[in-house]
Amino acid sequence: MSVGDYSYIIICGTTKAATTSLYFYLSDHPSVCAASLKEVRFFLDENYPLASAFRYTQGIEKYQEYFLHCRRDKVRMEATPDYLYSPGTPERIRKALPHAKIIFILRDPLLRLVSWYKFARQNNDIPEQMGFDEYVELQRGPAGGAKIKQHLRALEQGRYSLYLQKYYDTFGSDRIYIAFSEELSSDPVSVLRGICGFSGLAGDFYEAYDFKVYNRTEKMRSPLVHGLYKKMRFSVRQRTHQYPFLKSALRRVKSFVELFYHRLNTGSREEVRISPSTLQFLKDYYKDESISMGKLAGRAVPWVETLAEK
Repeated sequence: MSVGDYSYIIICGTTKAATTSLYFYLSDHPSVCAASLKEVRFFLDENYPLASAFRYTQGIEKYQEYFLHCRRDKVRMEATPDYLYSPGTPERIRKALPHAKIIFILRDPLLRLVSWYKFARQNNDIPEQMGFDEYVELQRGPAGGAKIKQHLRALEQGRYSLYLQKYYDTFGSDRIYIAFSEELSSDPVSVLRGICGFSGLAGDFYEAYDFKVYNRTEKMRSPLVHGLYKKMRFSVRQRTHQYPFLKSALRRVKSFVELFYHRLNTGSREEVRISPSTLQFLKDYYKDESISMGKLAGRAVPWVETLAEK
């Protein structure tokens, strides 16, 4: 069978909206085989500012290398949140994977921006002393082109409907499923049941499932150390993803290492201070997004009241 003959679930967005948790929940389904890396990034534009082992221009056969461990009867699955923001990605996926189902999990754009601010500080991408207002101000100028770093795209990328329209135009609504992180948090069984129905999977698997939270953003005592740690972890993943036995052994080691690492380097949670002027700017900036997204998704988004109350 060729790469395109298989069935695929592609989680295409968005960042900081529980894509990691959803990826692992689906990975555990007995009819699903997850890619050897969560973020394959294969279909991203060549100039998109995220590293990957392979890109589409190197040949679709390279995509197969992330699924060498999969049986033929399994639905293949990967999650690359930045696919949402890469202009050429929808058409590449359509051509290469004609049977793919596309999933997006979205979040209140204002709360997502706050999470990105914490995440950028956690990873030492911005100075620890930088306030949220300054972080927002950095993103209010010109877009800056393809070279602008990921953590400085968060403001504009919260306007999901601008990017999703291209996916609807490319795939049609019957191949796209919109989920919301707020609902995944409050009622994960219903969300997974809906995704399974859309993907052709048995939804009863999740009736007694243990829904853990993955990749939670936390305050780090040393963002510099954490940034270096994440780069090392990413490098190890890239080098071992094709070796399932080694990967499994390293995953067991990782669970112990991260337990002690987080105890040493995780600090207490902090409140993010937002000035009234910045808050008003963000409310105005995102005020039409809930309406636009509701039209695309065919139902009301769960953050309408949240935005109204802020």
